[in-house]
Amino acid sequence: MVNEIADNLKVLSDPARLRILKELMGGKQEKHVCVRDLAESLAISQPNVSHHLKVLKTAGFISCQKAFEKDQRFAYYKVDRKKIETLFKNVLESIS
Repeated sequence: MVNEIADNLKVLSDPARLRILKELMGGKQEKHVCVRDLAESLAISQPNVSHHLKVLKTAGFISCQKAFEKDQRFAYYKVDRKKIETLFKNVLESIS
């Protein structure tokens, strides 16, 4: 379990990923946000945002919902708040 915690903390150790999570959490109300909107609001290139989203998704911190709008394909991302809460609960338990 300690190795899994460490791996998850490594994923969260990147400042850009933390900024992405903060943007997706949007305060008390989580949002579904597409890559383009994240790139614009965070002033990060779309390829860089896509890379960080892939890492966060692989680790289970976010989920993705595909949508089609006006003949365009979009991927909307949302935070898995429970995953984050569980991680930090496990961190506290592992060091207590």
